[in-house]
Amino acid sequence: MGTPYPADWQIHLEDGFDTFDIGHTADTERGLVVLSRLDENHRITGFRIVFFGPDELKVRIPLNTVVLALPDAFDHQYLELICPLRYANPDQDRTATEWVDLGQLIADGIATVTDENGDEVSDKPLMAILQMPGTEKQCMGASVRWAVIGTSQGTLELQLQCLPMQGKYLQKKAHFKGDNIVSVALGSIPMNVELFDNKSAKGPVPLLFSQNPEAALAFLTSNPNAILTDINDVNTSFLIPENLSLSDAHAYLRRKHRSAKGRPVFQPEKQPTAKRVRVDAGPSMDSGT
Repeated sequence: MGTPYPADWQIHLEDGFDTFDIGHTADTERGLVVLSRLDENHRITGFRIVFFGPDELKVRIPLNTVVLALPDAFDHQYLELICPLRYANPDQDRTATEWVDLGQLIADGIATVTDENGDEVSDKPLMAILQMPGTEKQCMGASVRWAVIGTSQGTLELQLQCLPMQGKYLQKKAHFKGDNIVSVALGSIPMNVELFDNKSAKGPVPLLFSQNPEAALAFLTSNPNAILTDINDVNTSFLIPENLSLSDAHAYLRRKHRSAKGRPVFQPEKQPTAKRVRVDAGPSMDSGT
């Protein structure tokens, strides 16, 4: 059904915007909440994604789906990635994390190499391949990231993505620093999230943060459409990504990079621009002297 707009707003003190945490319990479904910061005019100026649910992320995938053209000796080996849920938290105003080199994840103990029975095996043969010297155009190695993505059913998922290139090259190129980037999908986890009812507003219902929650609530109660456009703008950040096969991603990286074809999962109807209603600052504070 979805939540009608305007929602029953929950507005918290702005001091908690950077540290707000819903909590992680093993007996709840994984999900996410969008936090939105309000400025002094009660307009949205930034957002963050926070997750809740079981704290451990665990993914096990065949190595040859992550690293291109591995020798036959790796055919029955797997990559197992285990990390806290917070590792998937994007930075502010982002829906995806930065790319991290697979070799770094192995060195940090976040990723391990196992056999088909799940028993850990030596990672030295794989690390030798990942650390082979090469140029950017040779597209060697592999990097991974987490991204909150949209689906054709209008839902959100947390997707583990990879590209067949060493992290030191991806991390320095502006083209690969955004959210709308081609990628190889390694696996997705459905996310529980409160969504609007797709009438005037579409996408996640935000938790709001303000320097003055009481004033913000009073203003939004009197001016319910004041942040409608802002919310829809934020929620167009959630994309149905362009996922490629590993070999197609390798070919893409070797060519001149075209723009990715990711598209917003929550595409609102065209709305008139919200008027910036003048906010009365109220009486000035009197020191009493």
